[in-house]
Amino acid sequence: MEKLETLDKISKLEAKIKKLGKEREELRAQAVTKGWARWTFTVRMTAPNLQWWKENKPRTWENYATMGKVKKFEPII
Repeated sequence: MEKLETLDKISKLEAKIKKLGKEREELRAQAVTKGWARWTFTVRMTAPNLQWWKENKPRTWENYATMGKVKKFEPII
């Protein structure tokens, strides 16, 4: 495969992925609106190199941890 052909194929795939992503979001919104699915939120704690902090500074790793929300799409069955 030639350079230009490869780059062209990549750009086409990226456009297709973007289009499908938009379609997925629209379908998810419809499913939530119609009561077929819901968004759930969970809280996740993240810290840089958690294993290292726990081994070397077990009392202070929580100072560097941050809480973040994770949004998850769940079908209602």
